[in-house]
Amino acid sequence: MKTFFQNKGISEKYAIWALTLKGAELAGMLNKKLLGSECFLPSHMIIKESTCSGFDKFKSELTSVFNQFQGHIFIMATGIVVRVIASLIKNKTTDPAVIVMDEKGHHVISLLSGHIGGANRLACKIAKIVNGDPVITTATDINHLTGIDSFAHETGLFIENPAAIKKVNMAIVANKEINVHDPYNLLSDCFNNIIPWDEQGRILPGVYISDKISPMAQDETLILRPCILVVGIGCNRGVKKDALMDFLFKVFKTAGLSLNSIQKFATIDLKQDEEGILSLARGLNKPIVFYSPDELSMVQGVKTPSEIVKYYTGVKSVCEAAALFAANTTQMIVKKQMTKDITIAVARTGFM
Repeated sequence: MKTFFQNKGISEKYAIWALTLKGAELAGMLNKKLLGSECFLPSHMIIKESTCSGFDKFKSELTSVFNQFQGHIFIMATGIVVRVIASLIKNKTTDPAVIVMDEKGHHVISLLSGHIGGANRLACKIAKIVNGDPVITTATDINHLTGIDSFAHETGLFIENPAAIKKVNMAIVANKEINVHDPYNLLSDCFNNIIPWDEQGRILPGVYISDKISPMAQDETLILRPCILVVGIGCNRGVKKDALMDFLFKVFKTAGLSLNSIQKFATIDLKQDEEGILSLARGLNKPIVFYSPDELSMVQGVKTPSEIVKYYTGVKSVCEAAALFAANTTQMIVKKQMTKDITIAVARTGFM
C-alpha cells in the first residue's frame, strides 16, 4: 500500500486582465473559450451576472496573485504591462508566462517566459481563438529551432544555472558546436553540431546532463539535472527539519550528487505523521512515498540490514529498502548513512 504526499504547485490557470470596456468584452469571450482561465476587471465594470473578479487597484491585485497562475494575459498597452510587472519578475525558470494583446485581438504578443513558461505556445493558442496574429520574438522560434530551455522543460530536466541558457541558444541559432555530456542520448535528435564531452572545456558553450557534480565553467556550460534520485530516509521521533536538511546536504556533498536531481523521498508508513520528514519534502518541493513493513521486507539489494531497526519497525531496513523499492532497482548508489537520529540512502531510477 502506497501513500503519497505531494506539494501543491502553481495553479494551472491563466489570469486574464483588462482595463477598458472593449478590453473587458474580449476578456469575457476569451475567458469562456480558454480552458482554466479567470478574468479580472476593474470593480466598476463588474455586473451582477459577471463571472469575473473585480479589483480596485490593478497593481496591488496583480502583485497579490502574480505567482499563483501559470500565465497572465493582459488586454491593454504593452507599456502598462511592462511597468506593472517590472518589480514582480524574478527568474526565467519560475516566472509565469506573460501575454499582451490589443483590445481588438489583432496582435497577441509573447512578452515573458516564452519557452519555459510556455508564453510562445499560449500566444499561438490565443491567436487562434481570437483570429489574431501571434507575435513571437525569441530567436530559436523564429528560426524554427528548438531552444535548449524549451527542450529541458519538455524533457523534465531541472535547469541549475539559467544564466547559461543564452550562451547555448546563441550557439544553436549560429549553428556552432556545443560540448555535450549526454549519457541518456537525449539531445541527438533535436540539435545539430553536438560534440562529445570534452573534460577540458576547450569547446564552449556546453550542456552537461547528469546527477553528478563536476567542476566546469558554469557561465558557459548549461547544467541540466535529470530528476532520477530517490532518497530513502528514516529518523527517530521528533527530529527537526533543519537537522534532516543538514544531514541530507552532507550526504549528497560527500557523494558528489546534486540535490536538484532528487525525484522523491521514500520511507516506512510509520512515518506518515513525522513532521520533520514532511517539512523536509515540502521545503524541497518533492513528494514522499510510504511503504508498509511487508512491502519493505520483500526488497532485494539491501546492504545494511539491522535487527535493531526490525525490533522497532518490523523490518530490517527502512531507508535502503524504501529507496530501492521506490526506484524499482536492486542497486544502491549511496548505502545507508547515519547519525544517532537519522538514516539516509540513495538509489537511482532509470530516466524516462
